[in-house]
Amino acid sequence: MRRRVAAASSMASGMPWSRYEYPPRSRRWQCLQRTLAGVAACGLRTTAPPRTPTSGQVAFSGGGAVLRVVVSDGGHTAQADTTPFTVANKPPRVTILNPVTGLHIRYGQLVNFSGEAFDLQDGWLDGASLVWRNQRGQVLGTGPLLSVTDLLVGTNTITLTATNGRGMTASASVVVVVDDDLQLPVPYLSVGPDQVNWHLAPGTTALQSAVVSVINAGSGSLTWTASSDRSWLSLSAGSGTTPVTLTLTANPTTFSEGNVYTATVTITADPGGG
Repeated sequence: MRRRVAAASSMASGMPWSRYEYPPRSRRWQCLQRTLAGVAACGLRTTAPPRTPTSGQVAFSGGGAVLRVVVSDGGHTAQADTTPFTVANKPPRVTILNPVTGLHIRYGQLVNFSGEAFDLQDGWLDGASLVWRNQRGQVLGTGPLLSVTDLLVGTNTITLTATNGRGMTASASVVVVVDDDLQLPVPYLSVGPDQVNWHLAPGTTALQSAVVSVINAGSGSLTWTASSDRSWLSLSAGSGTTPVTLTLTANPTTFSEGNVYTATVTITADPGGG
């Protein structure tokens, strides 16, 4: 039996546009779009910067703003500003990455949940800003990762709620169906979470770590081996017996700004261990 854990790390990069200062100095122009024909540029003054564009569109956080269009023919430049306007604050965007909704498991089997939330005002949310609950409203955990083995028999609706710094919330849910088989008849390797992510600011050199649980969700005993396919991702152990908590450590010192790096950890169960 094999289970794979995907690890990813990204180094954010600034937008390659010039900034146009606008009094007071605490507020700055930031370029939103540029075209080659006529070299037209668009700038923004706001109390909070625009966030990462999606599908060619710029997402604005809440606050006051002014749009400026700058046009140049190569020798002459002209510009015009809009009337100041206010952009409403927006709730976070929540995504549950794992598992897919409708997952069927056996009673007592480990289930790994992973999710993320991006907020236009606060950026990526983490920690207590992310709360997992079941259909009864009971809190199961906080943060982007959750592993549970005690879901109720039947249909479970698990909800991830994100709250930003302005108290605005948004949620996403998945359904997990638990069968009433009380125990698997043979050793069964279960690993979670099956995906970990790090979002790194430019220039980050500190080691990044995450933990993965390796358990036997069936009967008997189970031994395992683990390996990483990238030199920048190391493991706290390469083999052992279940249960164990495996630490993944990423070294970002060789990362280039603006790139996304992925690695795969392969965990294999020894059939002779159970």
